[in-house]
Amino acid sequence: MSAKTTFLVYLAENAWRVVRLLDESVEERIVPIPEGNSEEAQYEQLSEVLEEWGYAGEDVCLGLPADMIFSAAIETAGLPRKDRATSLLYRLEEQLPLEAERLTADFLDVGAGAALGFAVVTKNVQIILDALAEKHIEITSICPTAMLMLWDVCQKTSGSFDYIAMKEESNIQLFRMEKGQPCAWFPLADEISGLADRLAADTLARPVSDSTPTLLLVGDWPKRAETEIQKKVSLEIRRTEDSPVVARVAEEVLAGKNAGWVNFRRGALAMRNPWQRQAGLVRLGVVLSLGFLVILAGLFYYRSLGYEGVVRENQKQLGALYGNLFPGRRIPVNVKKALTSEFRRLSGTRGSEGGVPEQVCALEMLRKVVASLPPTVRLRIVDMRIGPTGVLIEGQARDHTGAETLAKSLKTNGFEVDSPRTETLAKGGVSFTIDAKYSLQSKAGLAAGATP
Repeated sequence: MSAKTTFLVYLAENAWRVVRLLDESVEERIVPIPEGNSEEAQYEQLSEVLEEWGYAGEDVCLGLPADMIFSAAIETAGLPRKDRATSLLYRLEEQLPLEAERLTADFLDVGAGAALGFAVVTKNVQIILDALAEKHIEITSICPTAMLMLWDVCQKTSGSFDYIAMKEESNIQLFRMEKGQPCAWFPLADEISGLADRLAADTLARPVSDSTPTLLLVGDWPKRAETEIQKKVSLEIRRTEDSPVVARVAEEVLAGKNAGWVNFRRGALAMRNPWQRQAGLVRLGVVLSLGFLVILAGLFYYRSLGYEGVVRENQKQLGALYGNLFPGRRIPVNVKKALTSEFRRLSGTRGSEGGVPEQVCALEMLRKVVASLPPTVRLRIVDMRIGPTGVLIEGQARDHTGAETLAKSLKTNGFEVDSPRTETLAKGGVSFTIDAKYSLQSKAGLAAGATP
């Protein structure tokens, strides 16, 4: 199944409509709501349709019919900026027959100190969301279906209109438009006379200032529609029979765009837990992480046991060495400290000062050798052996000068180097062997990390 699949579920007259947008194709199924049919059976049928289409928890847009939505224009002048949404809701409450606490609302700014408010009864929508959630249908957007249709009409129609009327099965949705967006919404019965009366009343209450008002009729209207409307109000009327593709707008909504202008997935209807859909993956990730930490802790513990064994073996060897040097003495707990103290005592007896010579670290020796490699000479190191008294290097160079340059660089870094032994190769170039020693003074310099 394509990753671009979009699912839309919306409630129409006596039926649910399930829409799938797959790339460029749109498929729609109707789930009837017959009288006496239980709600459980309806949602089960919705789930079966989606499962048949391969639904696997993707985001779904829920469309609500006009009879579930309240709409009214409100003034926004003088409202405080702080907690503005609450202030808008109480302004909208003044226009509606319900208390603000029972509503979930969204608002569309129409300019000039006004807004168009939309509200639904929270409880009624929550019942639908809970029923769909039990069927594992994830609703991430809740929009008025008529607003989705209007958005698609506005995107596909050239020019601007003062009114847009969309004819549905048994009703008409009339919108007053300003600057390409609705500033008033009038759901009407499917009667042309009622539409004409509403147009006449609205143009009288809020006249269009520029010229003759324009009306766009969307859908399958009878031929007499223009004549009957113009009997009551003078309008310039155009038609379009292109059906709005609400699934295309739902795709934009689910992508986080402001398509359709209104989304009720907020406030009391907001998603309780945005991670709920990923709960299984999150739990699996936590379990795997804990398992990894336990395994890592076990490996560290096992490694520490190995180090403890090495320490005990070294302590045993130091104890044996101390016993050979000082027969009859009790082996001290800290052999190194005891040997250092004995060395200082003997040095004082001879009238000399100093401490136990530090042993040169092999890694530090390697670092010094690498630092001695001349950057301007091309060399190939075939073998390198680091011992207690120096380093033996075997390699290849283009000529004898390259080997001599490496020997001089080693001398600069404190090594005592004899002339390198070289041998001409049959295929060109020379092989060389360099035996680099270091004196006690060099040892001290290397142990202290001295740099050339």
